This record gives sequence, structure tokens and C-alpha cells, in this order.
Amino acid sequence: MVVIRIQTPEGQIRANMESTATVKDLFREISNMLSLSLKDVANALYFDVKYTNLVYSHDIHSADLLSKHSSLQHGALLYLKMERDLGSDSDSDSDSVSPEALFRNIMSLKDLPRPPTKGKHCTHDSTMRCTRCYMEWEDAFLKYIGKTREDLQMNEHIRASETDAMDAAAAAFDPWSTSPDSKSGTHSPRKGLQSYQSVNNIQHLKDNITKFQLNIERQKKALVACLSVSETQMMEVRKLVEESMYNRNFYGVMYGRYEYLSEANRLEANVFIEWIYIPPQECIAGTVVVLSDPCSKAKNKAAEKIANAFGLINMGHTFTHFNDRGFILSGAEIGSLAVRTAKLEARGAEHAKFMTNLRGCIDKTRKELVLDAFAASRQLVNLARNNILVENKVEDPGNFVRFSEKQIFELKASELVDAVCFLVPVAVTTHKDIITTMKTKICSSDFPSLGSPCPPTLHDVASYISIHKSQKLSEVYANCNYLVYLTDIISIEEVIMLIDLIKRGAPNESFEEIDNIIKGTVNATLV
Repeated sequence: MVVIRIQTPEGQIRANMESTATVKDLFREISNMLSLSLKDVANALYFDVKYTNLVYSHDIHSADLLSKHSSLQHGALLYLKMERDLGSDSDSDSDSVSPEALFRNIMSLKDLPRPPTKGKHCTHDSTMRCTRCYMEWEDAFLKYIGKTREDLQMNEHIRASETDAMDAAAAAFDPWSTSPDSKSGTHSPRKGLQSYQSVNNIQHLKDNITKFQLNIERQKKALVACLSVSETQMMEVRKLVEESMYNRNFYGVMYGRYEYLSEANRLEANVFIEWIYIPPQECIAGTVVVLSDPCSKAKNKAAEKIANAFGLINMGHTFTHFNDRGFILSGAEIGSLAVRTAKLEARGAEHAKFMTNLRGCIDKTRKELVLDAFAASRQLVNLARNNILVENKVEDPGNFVRFSEKQIFELKASELVDAVCFLVPVAVTTHKDIITTMKTKICSSDFPSLGSPCPPTLHDVASYISIHKSQKLSEVYANCNYLVYLTDIISIEEVIMLIDLIKRGAPNESFEEIDNIIKGTVNATLV
């Protein structure tokens, strides 16, 4: 069975073809699914999203087998150029996103509905979620609470200046602040904290957070303009999920870099993820447990050093969960990002405000992975900074975050918290591997990660060496997963030495000593 994916303006479809199918069979299958003629399909099916490389061309004929062409193999993604039917603005269309339909049974924050996977007027496929998807959902919610976008402020205090941005954010929208500062006219976080000591202030907290976070937080622009993941690393995440037959969750650490949109605006940046490290882990009943044995801990420390040697820093985490929870995230998934951000800000880390998480929602029935990204809102970071949101390392190691004694919304550590209250959506895209190589000297290639369903062995090392024997050694060793595994053969100091040679573009002769040690170990073990 060969699966060919076709991206249309209405979404993505899949053509299930036999291994002996021809190009004409593919066209016929697409025409049947979309009620188009064979001629229309042949004239509108392209290899690229810009519609410049037509599938039916002088190089590819209708009688050719799909297996004959590398660009028409299992999993290939094609693009169909056709006019979209945007639909009409009739009453029936508006009813589909009406507040009555979306918010009919809301009794608490946990009951808030999931934003649509795809907006009515979106052109992307159903495995992505864009700003327009959120906008349509937010419009319905604003209508439900009787507000308009003009009623909401965009929290310009965050962009006031780089030096006092955090203080300004806390002062302007501190959820537990009760009285304005006589000098500035704004709410004072210190006075608010003093008032918070009173038990009578609990109801005020509930009211303030409900108003500010539900009505404003989702409208606030993220400081991360875009999260861009290396194409190979994005494929690695999807590959892990596919290899596990969509029945296992994964957790990883995202190492990357950030670039300010401009030197004049150092409060906004694009984040580039160049390596996603999947640590040794187990998935028990859908819950990921990172292994904590000495060997696994040593590997995790080595990964941190390798990333730093390439000039990368920890920019956030990636994780998956099953869609039976809908758009609900656990306190661990939400709070750990806020706690990390708050701790890094306290240390003066410049990249703290750009911390981002990449989430994958697995649909086991449809065999799909939907990816989106989010950053912690200023509200949530403030809760962590003021010790209202704290780590829970004793009572339940699997639940990383709990609320302190005066619990907001009367939540418990084990309860699920809806992401709409605390998170800011971040746009997600990918960038070419050549950009990664130019910026960091990392060459992404196919060496398995330590946390994959089939962890690497020396056989994988032997195969990797054999496959890449014609390449320069500076390219062979410029693979982070490979370098982490090599710490079983050579010391971390020697690995750092290899990275230094890679960054300097050293010739093969400079790698020979360590290269001979590695090959000798592999040959001696596998004989």
C-alpha cells in the first residue's frame, strides 16, 4: 500500500494506492475523491506549494508506475491548485461558530470547547492550526461574553522598554492587585501581594483572573513572532509518532537560537529550533517517564554540553498527548513552562521571554498528528514569580506543578487546566536544513534518537559510517544524535573537540585519530 497525500485548498486528502499503481491511477483516484475530471487533475497537480513543478510533465507519463519516480513514493505530499469555495455568509454558516453552539454547556473553565482544528476560511490542511483558526474561535467567545475586539487592550505595557517590561507587565495586569498606586495610577504588585494575604481576597482573585485572562490574554501578541523548526527535526517528531503506530507519546528538549526582529525592537524575536533531543524515556499508559538512571542522566548532560558547543540553548520542550483530552493541557505541561521562564528571568537570562513549547496532539483513530506551539502568558509567569504557582517534587513526581495553599480557581494539583486561560499561541513553520548548517554547522541526518522506540546500538553506528563513508568527516560528525551516542565510546571532552573541528571546517586528517578509535571499537565489538 502506497499513501500519497494531496493538499487542496479545502484541506488534505490521502490517496491509498496499490504498489503497482500508475500515475494515471493516482489521477483517477483524486478525480473520484474530488469529483473532478482527469484532465483537470493532470493540469492542476504540482510537486511544490508554489505551483511551479507540474506532476504531469515530459518527465512523468500517465503510464509510469509510481514506484518509478522517487517523488511519488509512499508519504509524498502533492499540491492541487484549484479555486476554493469560500462559502457564503448565510445564517447557516454563522450558526456553526455561534456562541450558543460552542459554549452551550460551559459550567467551568475545564468545559471550554477546543478551538477548531481548521477555520472555515483557512487554506492549510487539518494537521496545522494557524492564527485564523484561533481568531474565529475567539470571535465566538467574545460574542458570548458580550465583548468586541475594540473593547480589549493589546497590553502595550509589555513593549514599553526592555529594562522595565517585566515590572510594567506585573504592575498593569497583576491579577491579585486590588488598589491603584497613588503615584502612577496603576495597580501596585507589592500592595496587591499584601492584600492577597487576606482570605477575603480569594473571590477577588477569581474575578480578576477570569476577566483578565479570558478576555485579554488570548488577544495578546506573543513575544515570539514565529517558531521555526528544522525540516529534518520536524520530520523526526512525525516519524517517532508514526513508528509507534500513534499509540505512544514522546517528550523532547528543543535546542535552538533566536534572532531579534530588529535591534530597535529587542522584545520580539523569531526562534529557530535546530535540534530536538529525545532523551531516554518510557511511555506507560500514555504518560511519558524520562529515565533517571545514571547512564540516562549522563546522556542528558552530554546533550546539553553538545548543544551549547554548537551555540544552541534550551528554548523549550516538545511533547505529545492523545486527543481524548481535547484542547486540555495538564498543570505539568502548562506550569513547567511558566516556572522555567520565571526562574530564567530571575537569573537575567536574555532568552527567557522567548521560551516556547511545541505540542503534538495525536489522533489514534485517524492516525494524525496536529502540531501547535504556545508561550506562557505574562499572567502565568507572574504567578510563578510570586510563588503562587510552585513546583511539586514530593507528593506526585509525575505532576510537576501545583498551586500553593491559596489555590486559584480552587484547583488541585491533579486537575486539568484549560490552555485558553494561560497560554499565548505562537505561529509554527519550518526552515531548510541548509540554513541550520550555515548558522550552526550542524548537518541533520538519519541517526536515531536515544528516546526512539528502537534506541540506537553499535549496529546503527556501523550502518551510519557505511552510508556516509563518501562524505567529509566534518559532515559525518555534525549530527547531534550521533555525537550523544558516541559518548559511550569516547569522552565528552573528545566530543567537544570534534565539534570544535567541525565549526572550524577542519580537513579529514584532523579527525583521523578519534575516527580510528570509533571505527576500531565498532569493528572489535561486532566481529
